[in-house]
Amino acid sequence: MSIRHAKISWDVFLTLQLIFLNIALLVIIDGLPLSVFSSKYFVLFFFAVLTALTNFYFFFRFSMVFNKLDAAVLVLILYLVITNFHLPMPELVENKKLIIFCNSVSIYFSLRLLNLSNFTFNPRLWILASVFVYSITNCVLVFLQKLGYASSNNPSFKATGTFFHPAPLAGYLSVILPLSIYTFYVLGFQINGPKRSLLGIMKYLSLVTCTFIILTLPSLHSRAATISSIAGIAFIFLVLYKGKFLNLPGKAKIIIVATSIVIFSGFLFALCYIRIDSAKGRMLVWKISTKMICDKPVFGHGLDSFKAEYPKYQMSYFQQQNFNNANEIVLSDEVTMPFNELIQLVAEIGFVGLFLISLVFVCVYTSKSPVPYALNPITPLFRLGIKSSIFSFIVFSLFSYPFSVVELTVLFFILLGLLISDAEVSLDSYTNSKAQFVLKTSFVLLSFFIFTMTKPILDQYKGYKLWYKALSTNSSLAANSSFNQAYQILRKNAVFISSYGKFFIAQGNYNKTVEILSKKPAKTYSDMMLLGDSYSSQRLNPLAIKTYWEAYFLLPHKFLPLANLLDIYLNEHNDIMVKKVAKQIIMKKVKLPSKEVDAIRQKAMSICFPKQK
Repeated sequence: MSIRHAKISWDVFLTLQLIFLNIALLVIIDGLPLSVFSSKYFVLFFFAVLTALTNFYFFFRFSMVFNKLDAAVLVLILYLVITNFHLPMPELVENKKLIIFCNSVSIYFSLRLLNLSNFTFNPRLWILASVFVYSITNCVLVFLQKLGYASSNNPSFKATGTFFHPAPLAGYLSVILPLSIYTFYVLGFQINGPKRSLLGIMKYLSLVTCTFIILTLPSLHSRAATISSIAGIAFIFLVLYKGKFLNLPGKAKIIIVATSIVIFSGFLFALCYIRIDSAKGRMLVWKISTKMICDKPVFGHGLDSFKAEYPKYQMSYFQQQNFNNANEIVLSDEVTMPFNELIQLVAEIGFVGLFLISLVFVCVYTSKSPVPYALNPITPLFRLGIKSSIFSFIVFSLFSYPFSVVELTVLFFILLGLLISDAEVSLDSYTNSKAQFVLKTSFVLLSFFIFTMTKPILDQYKGYKLWYKALSTNSSLAANSSFNQAYQILRKNAVFISSYGKFFIAQGNYNKTVEILSKKPAKTYSDMMLLGDSYSSQRLNPLAIKTYWEAYFLLPHKFLPLANLLDIYLNEHNDIMVKKVAKQIIMKKVKLPSKEVDAIRQKAMSICFPKQK
C-alpha cells in the first residue's frame, strides 16, 4: 500500500473516531452519580486516550509541519499542566478541567493530522455533519421534553436536552447557528454540488440545523446565547458586506453605524431588564471576583480553583460590609462560576494564562488560507463560517462559563481543528528547525501525559461506581462499606465528601460527620450547616456558633443560620446576642418567602417586642 493510500485509510479511521465522539457525548451512562456530568467526562477521556494513541502512531508514520495556531495551543496546554504542579491545588486527578482541556487538545491534533485536502473523502464535512446532527438531536430532545415525552436531566427545568442546564445547551446551539446559516448560504448559493453528493446532503442538513436551532433557542431563555448568536451572524454580514459599506458616502456610514449601535444597545438593555436581579447578581459576583484576581494576578489561583476559592472572598466581602447593603445581601447566592469566562480565566490562570489564550484567538483571526478558491471551493465555508462561530463562543463566554462544560470545550477545539488550512499538512516534507523540534517534543509530551492519566481515571471511575452503589442501596451497612471504599479513591472530590458527610449525619453519627467535613478545604453552605448541626448535637456550642456565622457570612440572605444561632444563644441565656440576632432577623429582606421564614421572623418579633402578638 502506498503512503498516500495509507494516509487516506487513516483519515477515514480518525474521522470515524471523531464522529463517534459526538455521538457518544449524547449518551448518559447509568450507574454513575451526577451521571450527566460524569458520563461525558469519562467518555471524553477514553476517546482522548484512543485519539492520543492514534496521533502518536500517525505522527511518526506521516510527517507534519506545525503552524502558529498549533504552537499557541501547545504553549497554552503546557502552561496549564506546569502551573497545576506548582500551584496549591488538589491532586491532579481531581482537576477535571485540566483533564478536559488536555483531552480536547488531543482531539484538535487528530483534526490537524487529517488530510484536509482529500476531496474523495472530505473529513471536515463529515465531522461538521456530526456536529450538526448532535445539535439537531438536542433540539428534538428539547421539544420532546417540553411536550412531556422525555424527562429532563434537571428537575428545576423542563427541558435541558442532553445537558444538565438549559444555559450551556443554548450556548452550544448559539455557537453552531452562524456556522449552519453560512454553510447553507455557501452550499446553496455559492457552490452547486450534486444533490446526492456529500455537499448536497450538507446543504439540506445545515438548513435543518439552523431551522431547528432558531425554533429551539427562544425556549431555553438564555440571554447570553441570544446575544452571542446575533453577534456571530452579524460577524458574517460585516465580513461579507464590508467592501460595500466602505464604498458608501460618509453620511450613510454614520447613519448605519449610529442606528446599529442604538438598536443593539436597546436590545441589550431589554435583555438585561427582563431579569434585572440576575444581571445585578452577576455584577456582584464580578465585583467580588476582582478581589480574588488582585491577590494573585500573574499566575492565578490554579485551574479549576474558582469554585473552591471564591466562597472565601464572598464571606470576607459581606463581613467587611457589615451587612449594611440590604440589596446586595438579597443578591447573594452560592456561586461556583462567575458567569464570565474572562474573569474566571484570570482568577484561575492569571494574566499570563489569559495572554496565552489571547494568542490562540489572534492566530484564529489573522490566519489566511493559502489555497485559492478555484482549487478548493470549500475553503470559504471553513474560514468565515468557523470564525463566526468562534466569535459567538467568545461573546457567549463573556456572560457564561463554556470552558467548564465538556461539550462546549470539545466544540471549541473541534472548531479550531476544522479551521486549519488545506495546505498546512504535508505527507512527505519535514522541517528540522529548532522551533519545529520543540513543538514536536511538546506534542509527544502531551500525548504521554494523557497516557499516564489512564490508571488514575480508571480508579476514579471505579470510585464513582462505588459511590453510586452506596447511594442506591437500602442497607446502611452496605452503604457504609461502599462509601469507605470510595473514600480511598475520591478523598479529594468535593462533591463526594459532601455526600459522605450527609450520609453520616442521616445515620446520627455526628463524630464521623465532623471528621469528614472538617477536613474539606472549601465548604459549601450545606456543608457548613451540616457541620454546625453536628457540633450543636454534640453540645459543642462555640464551634457550632462559629460555623453557623460562617454559613451566614457566605449566604447572608439565608434565615436558617440566624435561627440556629438564636436557639443556641437562648439556651445559653446570652441576652445581648439573643436581641442582636433577633433584631438582625427582623431587619432582613426576604428573598424567598416561605412558612419557615415567617415562623423564624415571628419568633424574633416575639423576642424584640414581647407584648406584641
